[in-house]
Amino acid sequence: MRILGKMNLPLSKLILAMTLLSLLTTQAANWPSWRGPNNDGTVKDGFDYPTTWDKETNIRWRVPLPAEGNSTPAIWNDFIFITQSEPKTNERSTLCFRRSDGKLHWKSGVTYTESEQTWQRPLNPYCSGSPVTDGKHVYASYSSAGMICHDFSGKEIWRRDLGKIDHQFGNGTSPILHGEHVIIYHGPGDNGALVALDKATGEIAWKIERPAPTQGAARKDNFRGNANGAISSYVTPIIVNTTNRQELIMGFPEQIMGINPASGSELWRFKGINPLLYASPNQHQGNLIFLGGYGGPSLSIRSGGSNDVSETHLNWRNDRASSHLPSAIIHEDHLYTFTMNGMAECIELNSGTLVWQERARGKGKDTAFWGSPVLTGDKLICMNRSGDALVIKASPTFQQIAANSMGEVCNATPALSNGQIFIRTHEALWCVETEKAL
Repeated sequence: MRILGKMNLPLSKLILAMTLLSLLTTQAANWPSWRGPNNDGTVKDGFDYPTTWDKETNIRWRVPLPAEGNSTPAIWNDFIFITQSEPKTNERSTLCFRRSDGKLHWKSGVTYTESEQTWQRPLNPYCSGSPVTDGKHVYASYSSAGMICHDFSGKEIWRRDLGKIDHQFGNGTSPILHGEHVIIYHGPGDNGALVALDKATGEIAWKIERPAPTQGAARKDNFRGNANGAISSYVTPIIVNTTNRQELIMGFPEQIMGINPASGSELWRFKGINPLLYASPNQHQGNLIFLGGYGGPSLSIRSGGSNDVSETHLNWRNDRASSHLPSAIIHEDHLYTFTMNGMAECIELNSGTLVWQERARGKGKDTAFWGSPVLTGDKLICMNRSGDALVIKASPTFQQIAANSMGEVCNATPALSNGQIFIRTHEALWCVETEKAL
């Protein structure tokens, strides 16, 4: 399945022109993956981003989408990529749009007709994981329909079946790139696994099966006392640099693991994190911060070490925390996050102390945050499910700067690039840009 959009130039000439343009543009201006160029939700490209907008003001364009979706756009120069499922036709696709005006370049993917669980669709549609690009190819997870790689013309390069995902909440993890590998946690579910694929061929380079959980009813989150509570990880792993090596950090249910990203060999493990994890980890000055899902424990541990570091590497732990689904942002010595209860939080990194917790007030009724925040300068931007873009100052003193209503359901994380904010809702893809820059 491959559909080309209407264009004035032949596709080959258009691709050549954009490739030449890419050589003149630094990666710092791109947003190549779910959490951006630094894999931490921050952008440091020197551009000024708008802090106020509405449906008409500071909007460059709005493009309707064929169905709901939760993935964040990946951006490389004039190419904007999203993943998209269309339940009526059973299509799971990668869509490529033109940055300048939002026109569709191409759509390519697969048809998948087998049944697959997910959480109260359309709350968590299929293809909720975000794509990743290296400037030549774009890689995407279609959940049970597998991983797929396209070039920038929409040609399928390879496709890899990783097995069916069977979990009540559905899928939502995103791939990352490291060296010659594309790495994805293909889960959740009992058969979840962290998998590294060869970028060029899609062949499996290494694979780590999800460790078996053991806490049962002794868990400390809002499923405590329930031996049948949800067990899952939606963690997208990160790469950290230690004194003498790189480590791939993955949060499995109940265990954090440091892994050699080249070989997949285990370096160390820490036991005691929540059985239900939504947020991906953060790193700060050699420490790793994990937020437990559904009121589960949050903690900070030191990276590095070998074998079982559960008794030696803990910095702090909060056994009862908020209902964290979004991943967090670090600015200076504080961690900022948003909750499923509509709250914004500031946590002091050295001690884990809650500095403030305040209601992030928008116009819509559904104040829950599913998408993760992004940071430009000292300004956090996060979308609640009503489609309100909350702008909060990243400061030990709470200050809400703006609440910008899009009026459309949004579970996705914004993408920032070249002074433009790209927001994917359940109805459309938006490009937000200060009018004076148009």
